[in-house]
Amino acid sequence: MNKSHCTLLITMIFLYSNLSLAVVITFNGTALSNSPISVTTYSESGFTFTNIGGNNFFLDKSFSNFDSDLALFDDDVLEWDGGTDGPSAGIVLTQISGNPFEANSGFVGAINSLGSLTFTGNLVGGGQVTQVVNPSALGVRESFSLVGFTNLASLQIGRNGSGFPFIDDFVLNGDPIVPDPDPVPEPSSFLAVIIGFLTFFRLSAKK
Repeated sequence: MNKSHCTLLITMIFLYSNLSLAVVITFNGTALSNSPISVTTYSESGFTFTNIGGNNFFLDKSFSNFDSDLALFDDDVLEWDGGTDGPSAGIVLTQISGNPFEANSGFVGAINSLGSLTFTGNLVGGGQVTQVVNPSALGVRESFSLVGFTNLASLQIGRNGSGFPFIDDFVLNGDPIVPDPDPVPEPSSFLAVIIGFLTFFRLSAKK
């Protein structure tokens, strides 16, 4: 095994070990069809959401009176209600390990009336980055991307004065996720690793 083969093997191992860095927070299974669930503390995929003030709720897509506003979403969402405005209210997101993380993207909507959310990232070592996200209409499922939300110690999400905005399928990057028991690898990831190892052994055989 020569130096180039060693480098290839190390690179493949590194890439495979980081396949699970990105996680999608779905909020699925958090609410019943007509029973909004008040948020206090919620954890999923290595991250914790903590209500620091105001009313935040998990809503199911079949929630009566607003099912048309939620119809395009797959299951439950996280919604901002009254009193979730300003720097001392809303939701604070942290990684359970305490390590820095990134906030990347998600989907936004609103029920009953439009509203916007301010994402405030608190950077490791000090400083902040902020971005306002809002849906353009009721009954839509619009994607958003956060820019510069890297190396975060925490992320605060608050409502801007009115309306009832919500998010779903929130993409974060943090520590590698410990796989569930009896995990089923993603076909594309599994195939990439197999091809990589076959290439490695083929090069070794030719030496």
